Amino acid sequence: MNAMRDSRWKTAAMLAIVALLAAALPIIIQQLLQERLTAAAQAQQLRPFHVLLAGVPYDNDLLQDTQRLSDSLISDDGMATVHRARWHGAPTALLFSLNAADSYSGQLQLLIGIRPNGELLGVQIRSHAETAGLGAEVAQQDSAWLRALIVTANTDGTQLALQRDGGKLDQLSGATITSNAVIAAVRRTQQYFDRHRKVLLAATATEAGSP
Repeated sequence: MNAMRDSRWKTAAMLAIVALLAAALPIIIQQLLQERLTAAAQAQQLRPFHVLLAGVPYDNDLLQDTQRLSDSLISDDGMATVHRARWHGAPTALLFSLNAADSYSGQLQLLIGIRPNGELLGVQIRSHAETAGLGAEVAQQDSAWLRALIVTANTDGTQLALQRDGGKLDQLSGATITSNAVIAAVRRTQQYFDRHRKVLLAATATEAGSP
């Protein structure tokens, strides 16, 4: 009798464990999948940051060390977010995420990098709705036009305009509006940085708000 009773208890205990595992397993799997999806989404979000920061040292979380900006100078809608890259606490670059509402399609999202000394680090087109021949060439990651824009901005900012407007930059066929939108966004970002340089560079990772 005792042996039979012990056997029944063991069977019941095993069934309880199996039931518990069966109930917990989907939750564990869902959590693991969610973590992997979150990590993948974060990696995708950081890709343009990594492109701009190639060769720039940083050891902080770019998605956490941010500051919301509200100023009509910074963008057409007056809104932007600055992401700080730091190395041992010292800023090595500021990355401004903003919209250029006056592009051809009206949906140009930019990431503009500025070094602490004010030099233009680079420009990334994060998303756009341009069609072929109407601005898409400007948005290419390895765009010769964007490289020329960076060189011009850092050597002679007064020439940061299309040739038709008296500047040095080539005019891309069918992309005049988009090109001017990018140029205007870079100029405004540089002006904003120059005006608020000390505050932007002095802010700590926990500070937020507009300078």
